[in-house]
Amino acid sequence: MVSTYTEVWPDTAVHPGEHIQDFFDDDATIPVSDIADVAGLDEHDVHSIINGEVTITPTSAEGLSRALRTTASFWINLQEHHDEVVQRLEENMRFDMEPYQDFTRSTSGISSIKHLVDSGEVPRRHNKVEQARFLCEWLGIPDLEDYESRILGQFQLSSSRFSHKPAPLVVWLRRGELEARQQIENIADYNEAAFLDSVRRIQALTTEPTEVFLGAMREACNGAGVAFVASPNLPGCGVRGVARWLDDSTPMIQLNDYGNAAGGAWFTFYHEVAHILNRDQEYLDLEERDGDWDADSIPEAERLANQFAENAMTLDAPVAASA
Repeated sequence: MVSTYTEVWPDTAVHPGEHIQDFFDDDATIPVSDIADVAGLDEHDVHSIINGEVTITPTSAEGLSRALRTTASFWINLQEHHDEVVQRLEENMRFDMEPYQDFTRSTSGISSIKHLVDSGEVPRRHNKVEQARFLCEWLGIPDLEDYESRILGQFQLSSSRFSHKPAPLVVWLRRGELEARQQIENIADYNEAAFLDSVRRIQALTTEPTEVFLGAMREACNGAGVAFVASPNLPGCGVRGVARWLDDSTPMIQLNDYGNAAGGAWFTFYHEVAHILNRDQEYLDLEERDGDWDADSIPEAERLANQFAENAMTLDAPVAASA
C-alpha cells in the first residue's frame, strides 16, 4: 500500500484571537474588561489578541484559559497552527510555479496528477500552488525544477533513445519506490543465492494466468530480500518494467501492471532479474513496451539480460546466473 496524505492545508491563516468570539453569542459584544480582569492581562492586550495583532504567549494562554475555562494548550496549539499556515502561505508566495506549468503542460502530466489525487496519494487542492507543493513532497524533491533529472539523474539510463514522457515515468517510478520501501521493512536482507534459487523454482509457472504469476514473482523476490511491485499503468508511461537498487543492499523489481500477457510479463521479469543478479546498481533499466534494440547498438547489460530471459523462458533450460 502506497502512503497517502491526510493533512490538507487551509488557504487562509486564522488568528487565535478570532476564536474568542466563539465563546459568546454571535451578536454579543465581547466583555473585554471582564476577560482582562480574570485573565490578569491588560485590557489593551486582550483587544490586541482579539484583533489578531499580537502572538499568544504562554502567559496570555494561561490567562485566557482561566477567563474562558479552557486549557492553555488550546490557545498555544491555535497559535502554532496559525504560525504554520502563515509560514506555508509565505513559502507559497516564493514558490516558482513555472516548472509546475511545464509538468502539467502535456496531457500526460495532467493525467498523472489526476491519478495521484484520485488514489488519495496526493490531496486534491483547488489552490494550484498547494497542489504543486504536495506533488513535490510526494516526489521527494523541493520543487519541480528539473524534476526528471532529480529523480533519474543518479542512474545511467538503459536507453539513450528512450522515447518516454517524463511526467508519467517519474510518477510511476516514485509509486514503485514508495511501495518497495514499505516491503523492505518486512523482508529479509538480500541473498543472491536464495534469489536465484527462488527464480529457478518458479520457472515452470511461465504459462500460468496473471493472478498466479504475479503472486509467484513477489513470493520469489520477497523470500530473498528483493522488493517486487506491480504498479498500475499511467497513460504515457511506456515501460514494461524496471530493475533498480534503492541503496547498495536493497534491490527491487517493478513491473507495469497494464494487463500484459503472461509471456511478456515473464520475459520482462527475468530481464529485470538479470540486472539484479549482475548488480547493475547505477544502471536504471527502462524496458520499453514497444521498443526494440538494434542488434549493433544494444548495450552489453541489455544483451546479457535478454539472453538470461530467453533461457529462462525455455522450460527445459536451467536458469543460471547472468554473468
